[in-house]
Amino acid sequence: MNTFRKRFTQSYMITANSEESIMASYYDIALKNGLGEFSNWEAGLRWLSQHEEEWIILYDNADDPDLDLGKFLPQSSHGNIIITSRNSSLKQISIKSKMLKDMEPEDGLQLLLKHAIKNNEATPEQKLTASDIAAKLHHFALALVHAGSYISQQNCLDSYLHRLEQHQLVLMTKSLPQSIDKYSLSVYATWDLSWNKLDEQCKIFLRLCSCYHYEGIPRRLFRKALDNLLWEGDVESLAAYPVLSFLTSQKLEWNDIWMDNIGETISSYSLMSIEKGGTYSLHPLVHQWIRDSIDSVKQRDFQLKSQSLVAIAIKDADFAFLRSLVPHCIHFGITEDAHTDSAVGYLWYECGYYSRAYDLWEPLWHQLKAVYGNMHPLTLNQMIEVINTLEKLGRNKEALEMAESYLKMTKESFGEEHPMTLGGMHTLSNQYSNMGRWNEALQIDESLVEMSKTVLGEQHPDTLTRLNNLANSYTQVGRFIEALQIASILVEVSKKILGEQHPDTLDRLGNLAISYSDMGRYNEALKISEPLVEMSKEIMGEQHPDTLYRIHNLAQDYFDLGRYNDTLHLQEPLVNISKQILGEPHPVTMTRICNLAMSYSRLRRYNEALQLSEPLVKMSVEILGEHHPDTLNQMQALTNIYSGMGKFEEALQIGEPLAELSKTVLGEEHPHTLARLGNLASDLSCIGNNEKALEIGEPVWEMCRNLLGEQHPSTLFAMDNLTGIYSRVGRHQEALQILQPLVEMSKQTLGEQHPFTIRRIEKLMEIRADIDTPTSDIAPPKKSSHKPFKGIFRLFKKHSRK
Repeated sequence: MNTFRKRFTQSYMITANSEESIMASYYDIALKNGLGEFSNWEAGLRWLSQHEEEWIILYDNADDPDLDLGKFLPQSSHGNIIITSRNSSLKQISIKSKMLKDMEPEDGLQLLLKHAIKNNEATPEQKLTASDIAAKLHHFALALVHAGSYISQQNCLDSYLHRLEQHQLVLMTKSLPQSIDKYSLSVYATWDLSWNKLDEQCKIFLRLCSCYHYEGIPRRLFRKALDNLLWEGDVESLAAYPVLSFLTSQKLEWNDIWMDNIGETISSYSLMSIEKGGTYSLHPLVHQWIRDSIDSVKQRDFQLKSQSLVAIAIKDADFAFLRSLVPHCIHFGITEDAHTDSAVGYLWYECGYYSRAYDLWEPLWHQLKAVYGNMHPLTLNQMIEVINTLEKLGRNKEALEMAESYLKMTKESFGEEHPMTLGGMHTLSNQYSNMGRWNEALQIDESLVEMSKTVLGEQHPDTLTRLNNLANSYTQVGRFIEALQIASILVEVSKKILGEQHPDTLDRLGNLAISYSDMGRYNEALKISEPLVEMSKEIMGEQHPDTLYRIHNLAQDYFDLGRYNDTLHLQEPLVNISKQILGEPHPVTMTRICNLAMSYSRLRRYNEALQLSEPLVKMSVEILGEHHPDTLNQMQALTNIYSGMGKFEEALQIGEPLAELSKTVLGEEHPHTLARLGNLASDLSCIGNNEKALEIGEPVWEMCRNLLGEQHPSTLFAMDNLTGIYSRVGRHQEALQILQPLVEMSKQTLGEQHPFTIRRIEKLMEIRADIDTPTSDIAPPKKSSHKPFKGIFRLFKKHSRK
């Protein structure tokens, strides 16, 4: 196979780092082509322009932005020119250009080994070590050459990575004149040459950027900081004020041209790149070099200024902007500057990093107390922030104590209807709710909503938030219809006032889905939950706590609809994420573990369900207490698992005292209490105690019908349980009278393919068969072979004796 290759009669390399070096190269070209030793450099340029045979010139290292390279290019239609440069503005004089970034990992490895190991083939172990070094140097060619030369001279391949981590500044500033390549300058010295040509504004800008993550620094950060200065009080006290003033030549207002000039100048020296979407990026080694070039005192000063700049910029920012700043704030610490620490804490809180928010806000609260006293509004507002963070961290007892103290102080100092007192009531209600004291929370919420409407107005954001809380309280105490009415109104108002993608709107949509689910309207809940999860991932991020809550709720919708495999697909990774982010003892994690156990149970994976559920109940009792509603839910889940396994004696040892506890904690008419009584009746019937089962089961059905309605899920389960009891005692006609309408309602509400519907249809067929062919006496219950979780049963002995 013949291949055509273009042949060049002449090829030249011109060192293009200055006008003098280019002129000298052209003079050499003139001499080489017989133009005489008295020719000037322009003779070489003219010769190339007029020479008709193909030639190629390589202009190497044309990095100086002040160099006018255009006047040194031959005007010819038949020559070929290649320019290597770190100055991106030279793209303007070329037809084609290609950005060469860091080397590919394998190429970088080979370049390092070429300089580090000269006489021998590298062993596999040496290649692995060299690969780690090359990655640490981000496969930057100049750094690899210098590292390889140093390794060769010192014979230190195995220990170089440690030296680099401990002494990067020394190694990066060390020149290696004995290198086999022509690079005589150190890595940092190469950049120092460019740095020295920058004006002071560009240097300040780069130093600020070095305090953020090296990639994706938003241009919008600087614009929003300047725009928000107008709304800050005592502007000159802000840590970022001097640097913003200097960057804008004391004008303190945004100017696109000014920013373009700074970016263009810095990028022309290849110290920064301007990316699509209005962001700036620095090479990781350049980023580190800038930080290394600042002494420790100035570094702390720039760190404070960079954090202050973020603090100013995030005022009234949208969530997408807050998320974009997260990578740039990961290494931020406590500054002891109240304005900065308060605002950065807000960033962490809104983005779901509650531990980071607490680490800033808790010491800030004490700092404000020392300066202003306990009752200053700044101190009180900070106290609320600490309470909210403790709540998110699952430290509910501490949060409750602080909330009670806060409300007492504000009532005494400001009166019952002061906005700070109303805020204290709202916070205390949340803590009562978290502690399972739902009736106390409801008492606060009902009066708080009315006071908030009077003091602030019906559509004030705080009033809407408190209405949302009231709806949640109605849900917790089983008043589902009232909760649904409020949730529906709130969603429409929120969409109209805040917009469909506002975080508060998303929260209220989620609550509306929960209200539909509580009413047994599972398909309507699912229509909200599925798109809501996708929207939340896009707006809040996949691992934001709010997104995880919405995934949790979507999994519950799938569970309610009998889609257990879809449920598991969400629950298993959710539990793992929850353990990692919140920890296993966190109330939210425990709830998710409980739900996962129930899903395993529905799929008859009972051993896996028990492995989760038994220790979970013990943990919940220890952490939340045996009277907490979450603990009661986890006990009920364990009871259901035992029942599903046919271990009714074990189920009853928990179920009987649990029903009494539920009456005490939630009330006799709460839907959860009724459900637990219905389950208890079913388990009693399964061990042959049908008389007591009927004493419980029949009134439970009546109460469910009267309180919740004919089609509420709790009513349907009560019908289920009562049908089973009637069937076991041979009252088949009564069982049939309940089961026939139950099957039709199940088809309507759950669908014909739902496991509960299928089970009810099968039961209906069994009862009809029993009526046609009477069966013998009921078989005695099976003896359980399961070794019970004794710690749980001991817990309930005192309740059984009551």
